[in-house]
Amino acid sequence: MVASQCTGQRWKPQLLSCASNPIGEVGEVIGEGRVTREVLLPARRPEVWAALTQPDQLAEWLGGEVQFDARPRGRLAVRGGAGADRQGRVIAVNQPYRLVIEWWEGSAEEPPPVTRVEFVLQEEGGGTRLTVSEWPLEQTACTEALG
Repeated sequence: MVASQCTGQRWKPQLLSCASNPIGEVGEVIGEGRVTREVLLPARRPEVWAALTQPDQLAEWLGGEVQFDARPRGRLAVRGGAGADRQGRVIAVNQPYRLVIEWWEGSAEEPPPVTRVEFVLQEEGGGTRLTVSEWPLEQTACTEALG
């Protein structure tokens, strides 16, 4: 848990789960297999970036044990989170503005079906607008990307 400089209150990484956000969800778009959510969080961008990229803080959001190397081609493993193990790979990092991962349920030997998740962080009004988009990838593209 980190102290929020923008609110003077304690900010928890669990606030990344849109439903528990005290400022509120500001948008949701669903279509073409893509889901996008925007949330205004009561924390500065470096705090939100840390919650997305530091395994101990990410574990507070996803649950379970998290291993994460937030560098391009870095690996992500979530064990016991939300009842399913997940594996992933970092596709792009532009610290502290954008993070793109691909992930899937199960072990590294069973990647498809894979989804891509993009996190975009923008400072706004003393807080951070977090936009999270997730969409499925074609199985052939996933296999090539992981090969």
